[in-house]
Amino acid sequence: MLATAYPNGQFPALNDASRTMSINDAGVQVAVSQYAKHYGINDNLLGMAKIQDSAWVHGCGLELSQAFEKATDVGLPFWPSVELNEGPNGDRGAQGFMRVQDKNKDVFQLVMNYGQHGMGHGNFDTLGISYFNRGKEVLREYGFGRWVNVEPKFGGRYLDENKTYARQTIAHNAVTVDETCQNYFDVERADSVHGLPHFFAADNEQIVGMSAFANEHYDGVQQQRSVFMFKHDDLEAPLLIDLFRLTGEGEHQYDYSHQFDGQVIRTNFEYQAHKELNVLSEELGYRHLWNVAQGEANETALVSWLQEDSYYTWLGTSSNDNGEVIFTRTGANDPSFNLRSEQSFILRTKGEDTLFASVIETHGYFNEEFEQSVSARGSVKNIQVVGHNAQASVVEIETETSRFTLMVSNNPQVTKDTTNNAEIAGKTYSWVGCFAIEQETL
Repeated sequence: MLATAYPNGQFPALNDASRTMSINDAGVQVAVSQYAKHYGINDNLLGMAKIQDSAWVHGCGLELSQAFEKATDVGLPFWPSVELNEGPNGDRGAQGFMRVQDKNKDVFQLVMNYGQHGMGHGNFDTLGISYFNRGKEVLREYGFGRWVNVEPKFGGRYLDENKTYARQTIAHNAVTVDETCQNYFDVERADSVHGLPHFFAADNEQIVGMSAFANEHYDGVQQQRSVFMFKHDDLEAPLLIDLFRLTGEGEHQYDYSHQFDGQVIRTNFEYQAHKELNVLSEELGYRHLWNVAQGEANETALVSWLQEDSYYTWLGTSSNDNGEVIFTRTGANDPSFNLRSEQSFILRTKGEDTLFASVIETHGYFNEEFEQSVSARGSVKNIQVVGHNAQASVVEIETETSRFTLMVSNNPQVTKDTTNNAEIAGKTYSWVGCFAIEQETL
């Protein structure tokens, strides 16, 4: 449990969880003190004690408190990356928690769900991710729709919108197929399937990554998501790279959604802001989204926003040539104001198969008090899909000075020792391992 927390002490809101649960909970204070007593005190435990700012009134807590008093320059915890298997025998998928540090020791954390549904509390969000850096959640998880112990608000119970929005696939950072929820919102069906771990590789200083499949969550559609954090001198901070591959039978509509917070700064495509708001559609989840603006994005789309004091730039594309970006906000069909007003953007494409490829770059600094803005534009200039097939996916990422080619195995049996040879777009790509990245100077 301790190794899943964000660096600020909050827990990622897995399944029907509150966004405000943190290590300040009394039970976690007991756990930290017991762990310190029985397994030894380290920098991560001292960092957690610093966040908690208190200790369990017990001999275990006394030992932790005395160690903290003697320590100097206690920083925030930096737990190692970990993949936690699910199920009684550890064979029903997993949850991946991946972390890297930048040159300023800030922790970047990426969480991906490819485990079990979670029974009656499960969200339909297999292969969904959340992303944290610079003290805040960047790709956000909605959590539950509930007013805990707020008796005037429907008795404090779960709200109807928990089913019609918060647990729906479109409410998460994932891909929704044909505007329908994963497993068609059938809990019994969802409990019978799970994600399939592909690889989890966190021992490289330059690039770490994890990948998983979800092949039984939509009829006739197989899904694979591979996410990476990449460090390079061309980049101010680690770069999030996201490859989401879907293969289907017949044409489908694929909606690749991103839940974010902040003010949109710029785009590289024209869009129409709607003077009159309409719901995105009448399907579950979608009926709670206002269609705020939309525009065609047939090539690489760019959306940049400011969240507190940091800039974030998303560059995304797909292997199809019929892209559209839709900006949304929650609040439609919500007469009792039960939903938080939150925003997202969706990259939509249609086809039989597709590979979504995107990056999120963290860059710059903004201080309104001192009227300072630094590096409001990122270093990444483009991302494009070279090609994909059953053997591999290949994408290219360009900065001002470099072109990076990322090659990812799509072979379910791949290992770190596998030799890969993939024919993509008339060229043979070869590498050893689950993935590789190569640099070309421009």
